[in-house]
Amino acid sequence: MALISGPRQVGKTYEAGQISKEYYRSQDYLNWDNVEFRKKWQQSPTELLTSDCIIFDEIHKAKNWKTTLKGIFDHNSEKKSIIVTGSTRLETFRRGGDSMMGRYFHFRLHPLTLGELVSPVIIPPDDFLIQVSSLTSKTKKSHRTKLDTLFNFGGFPEPYLKKDKRFSNLWQKGRLEKLVRVDLRDISRIMELGQIEVFCSILPDRIGSVLSVKSLSEDMEVSYNTIKSWLKYLTALYYLYEIKPFSLKIPRSIKKEGKTYLWDHSVIKDKGARLENMVANHLLKAVNYWTDIGYGEFSLNFFRDKQKREVDFVIIRDGTPWAIFEVKSSGDNFSPHIDYFKSKWNTIKLNVCLTNEDNIFKDLGDNRYIISIANIFSIMP
Repeated sequence: MALISGPRQVGKTYEAGQISKEYYRSQDYLNWDNVEFRKKWQQSPTELLTSDCIIFDEIHKAKNWKTTLKGIFDHNSEKKSIIVTGSTRLETFRRGGDSMMGRYFHFRLHPLTLGELVSPVIIPPDDFLIQVSSLTSKTKKSHRTKLDTLFNFGGFPEPYLKKDKRFSNLWQKGRLEKLVRVDLRDISRIMELGQIEVFCSILPDRIGSVLSVKSLSEDMEVSYNTIKSWLKYLTALYYLYEIKPFSLKIPRSIKKEGKTYLWDHSVIKDKGARLENMVANHLLKAVNYWTDIGYGEFSLNFFRDKQKREVDFVIIRDGTPWAIFEVKSSGDNFSPHIDYFKSKWNTIKLNVCLTNEDNIFKDLGDNRYIISIANIFSIMP
């Protein structure tokens, strides 16, 4: 089975449909919201395998859905292809219940990014390092135009393609209402839906800095544990994600509060914070893709030490730092914090200061660069 997870309205159903039409003679699309499908799922689920490819959409809403899906797979004697899509994290397969190990591949679908808009070619991580070193300073006008559209409207297909601010405002409002009033209600017993909508409205102002749960609990006048619960559910629904400070002591890094970013960065008013969030979205997509395809175990973190030296992003490859990125307002100076952390880790293969200015490419030697965002992200997955 192939599991495709990702944010609401990112294009999972469309993608699954395109795959099934391209590679299979017959296909069925089965959505949990369909009453007839729900009856068959509960009464005779194995009889659903009638086509070469079956798409199950939003079945995480069903009770004991993992057990039922496992049974469908195990009785799939004709080896029908199965695609499962959902806007709630399907990584829950890894937690409790019947094990699905060996029965599926999991892929995460992200909003659009510059590399995807520029080229259909997906670059492996080692080739990415080589291509970075061969970049030039010239920024293509088409790349800048696409990046500006991503910055202003985000990477979700509808607002990106419309390029209309009024439509984007309505789309953002509708997405948040559906996420809270429908999706959140489906996976939790939370009653304070109005409060959570208010909570979501203040989160864009907290992007780029370490998120203080204590401060949020005081602002919202609810308990610390309530805020933790809200953040957990909003993460599961792909409204936000958190990156943690890197530490070899894994339990310690898990406990330390991280920085929160939004899947839709277009709702952020502050342009500096929105730029950092857009960079985070591009980097997260790359590490998720490289992991899902099998190039290794990649994750996105950031560096910070007791002396408050900090670097915005570090890509971890198979447990050790591999590439570090700092977002700068200009392309004049290289970050001394990058040099500091680079000296601590000989596994780091790439050290980049990112600037939103065009026509910047400075090779400072020893794998240290200052590069225009529009240039380097054009070759990133």
